[in-house]
Amino acid sequence: MKKLLVAFFLHSVSFSFAQQVSDYKYVIVPNTFVDFAKEDYQLNTYLKTLLRKKKYEIIVEGSKDIPSDLKQNLCLASKADIQNIKSSFQNKLKVVFKDCNDTILSEYEGVSKIKDFEKGYQEALNLAIVKLPLQNAKEIKKPTITKKSVETKTYIVIGEENGEIKIPIDSSKIKNNDILFESKGVTYRLIELAKDKAQLINVQNQKPILNIYPSSKEKVVHVEVFSEKGNYNTLGYVEDQNLIIEFKEGNETWTKTEFEQIKKP
Repeated sequence: MKKLLVAFFLHSVSFSFAQQVSDYKYVIVPNTFVDFAKEDYQLNTYLKTLLRKKKYEIIVEGSKDIPSDLKQNLCLASKADIQNIKSSFQNKLKVVFKDCNDTILSEYEGVSKIKDFEKGYQEALNLAIVKLPLQNAKEIKKPTITKKSVETKTYIVIGEENGEIKIPIDSSKIKNNDILFESKGVTYRLIELAKDKAQLINVQNQKPILNIYPSSKEKVVHVEVFSEKGNYNTLGYVEDQNLIIEFKEGNETWTKTEFEQIKKP
C-alpha cells in the first residue's frame, strides 16, 4: 500500500491492481447474452452450474434477493458474459469476466467440433470454464472502530475474529511515512493499515472518516465512508496529486469533496 500511495499521491503515476476472477466471491450472470439472444442453447443455465462447481456464488442480474454485503458494495462481484466467436465448422465462444467498472478481469475461450449447435456450444463453454480458477475470495469483515488512549498515544482498535489489531497513529512516529491533506480548513492524515487498505484521519480529533481500498481502474479507489447515519461505499479519484471523494448528501444526492495534498517542506 505504501508503494500505491507513493504512486498515487507523490508521483501521480498510473496504476492498477491485477485482481483475478478468483478474488471475487460473487458472479453476476445476466438473464440473456447479447450474442445468444435469439437462441440460448441453455448456456445461461449451464454457465451457472459450471460456476457453482468452481465455488462461485451466482447472482442473477436484476435480482432483488442479494446478500447484504453485496448490497452495500456491488464491487464485490464480477460480471460474466458469453460472446460468440465466428468460426467455420466449429462452435467457438468466449466467456468474459469484468469488474464493477467494466474493466476486463479475464477471458476464457472454448472451441468444439461438435456440429450440433446446442451440444457444441455447451462443450465449448465447458472447455472455457475449465480454465477458470476456483473461487478464492478473502472475506472482507467490516471493522468495528473505537478509540482509546494508552500513555498519551492514540490507537485505532480494529475488531477481528481472533482478537484486535492496534494501529498506533502517534504523529511523532509516523510523520515521515504518512501523507497529509487539507479540506475546508481541516487537516487529514492518510495512513497505511494493510498492504491494500489505508485510512484518512482527522488530525485534530484523531477520528477516522473513511477507509480506502484499491480498484482495478486507473486512478480510482474504492472508499468506505464512516457516517453517523450508517457507513456506505463510494468512489474516490486522484487528480493532480489530490484526492477527490464523492460523499452522499441525500438518497440520490452526491457531492464531490477535494482533499488537497499538503506538500512537506
